[in-house]
Amino acid sequence: MYSVGVGNTLDSNYRDKIDKFSSHSLIVKELGRFNLSKNKVLDIGCHTGVLLSRIRQATDDSNSFYGADLENNLEKEFGFINFIKCDLNEKELDKVFKNNSFDVVILADILEHLVDPWESLLNVKKILNPDAKIVVSLPNSGHWFFRLKVLFGQIDYKSNGLFDRTHLRFFTKKTAKELILSGGFAVKKLNYSSLPWENLLKSRFLTRSLSAVERALILVRPQFFAYQFIFIITSGDDLK
Repeated sequence: MYSVGVGNTLDSNYRDKIDKFSSHSLIVKELGRFNLSKNKVLDIGCHTGVLLSRIRQATDDSNSFYGADLENNLEKEFGFINFIKCDLNEKELDKVFKNNSFDVVILADILEHLVDPWESLLNVKKILNPDAKIVVSLPNSGHWFFRLKVLFGQIDYKSNGLFDRTHLRFFTKKTAKELILSGGFAVKKLNYSSLPWENLLKSRFLTRSLSAVERALILVRPQFFAYQFIFIITSGDDLK
């Protein structure tokens, strides 16, 4: 989500994504549909722990929650989260997690920051329980805004968003799927997030109107209008 595996310090400009169609909200919604009772849930790139807190509220208190990041920035009120210091570039993840294995692993806004996301995703298999689910969110470099900026040569690096200066890899819908399939994973579900209109505009009416139009356009052409891709994937062909 934030600083895992990039070798840099935490960028405080990253915001928790609370909009209805943000990647975080969609992840919470998707996981809330599964029976996660007594599951071990790991968020790699946990930042302050807000996403895990939302997942806890939407699922089951009987779950065990783990957060991993380069630094421990968990809020004090999230004492239910077991923190593990981790760099996702590390190849021997089983040793990093002391042979712990998990039922759900969340990789939200992480892989695009890594030197070799293909190898990193493959290494995640070392810490999965049988039938485990992995949630992956990736920014869409085929988005109309990204294409328009590149077309006019305006590649302005930012502290977050599609032109985040810490992004090392760029994915379209096609290459994002290829990344997942190349690791021997199967896509169980694919969802799409929207532009963070609430961060761009002050008018609630305009925000809601543009969001509604955008959701309709995403259904027609997600590779052009989706802001991020949210994959629910499993290891191998078993899609239970």
